[in-house]
Formats: sequence, C-alpha cells, structure tokens
Amino acid sequence: TAVYGNINDSRVQVLREIRDNVLMKSDLGRALISFYYSGAGKRAADTIKNRLSSTVPTIRKGLDYLVERYSAQKK
Repeated sequence: TAVYGNINDSRVQVLREIRDNVLMKSDLGRALISFYYSGAGKRAADTIKNRLSSTVPTIRKGLDYLVERYSAQKK
C-alpha cells in the first residue's frame, strides 16, 4: 500500500492474494507474514516514505513484476 498509495489499488489486492495463496502455504512464508504484521511492515513503509522516497519507483517496478507474473499464472 505504501508503494502504490491506495489501499484499493488492484495491484495491492493481487499482493494480498499472493500473501494468502502462496506465502501462507510455507513455514517461511508464514514467518515472513508474521514478521511483517509484527510492525516491521509499518516501519518499512514509514522509512520508505520519509527517508527513501526515491526508491519507490524501483520497489514498485519489482512489485509490478511479481503482480504480473502471478496474474499471468492464474489465467
């Protein structure tokens, strides 16, 4: 959401699907999700927004790639 700026962005929804349908299926994925929701995700978003805003286009490009690959596999 921090990278796309809108909780309702369709790419954010696809990232949620990746979380639920891919990451939740493995121990490592569940550990990453747990870490993210422990507050690390908020801290990372705040850091990106306040100190590393110039990295947003690069991060978005990487996330867009994941979204496109996942969406293509669903078809």
